[in-house]
Amino acid sequence: MIAGMLRSCGYHVLTASSGQEAKALARENAKIDLLLTDIEMPEMRGDELAAWFRTAKAETRILFMSSQPAFREELQPVHFLQKPFRVEVLFSKVREVLNRHSASSAKTTAS
Repeated sequence: MIAGMLRSCGYHVLTASSGQEAKALARENAKIDLLLTDIEMPEMRGDELAAWFRTAKAETRILFMSSQPAFREELQPVHFLQKPFRVEVLFSKVREVLNRHSASSAKTTAS
């Protein structure tokens, strides 16, 4: 459902049903701008997947989501969406995370 919402806004979205599948997609795709992952997933937690992305795809921004507010505290500092959320909140948070990366890249390039 989330992938469909993001596609409707013009994002190119890859979907994976597990952490291992997400890693395989990452290996096949040169650039992934954003990893949107739930903390609780089958076989691998979202924070474990994010740790792999931070090493293998360091330029990828990471946005966590969960229905468990305690995870936000546990993972600080991170970009986090508390489920359930309204579609406008999803779009806003995705744009915020992507824009932060663009702004920091521009500062690095200008330096």
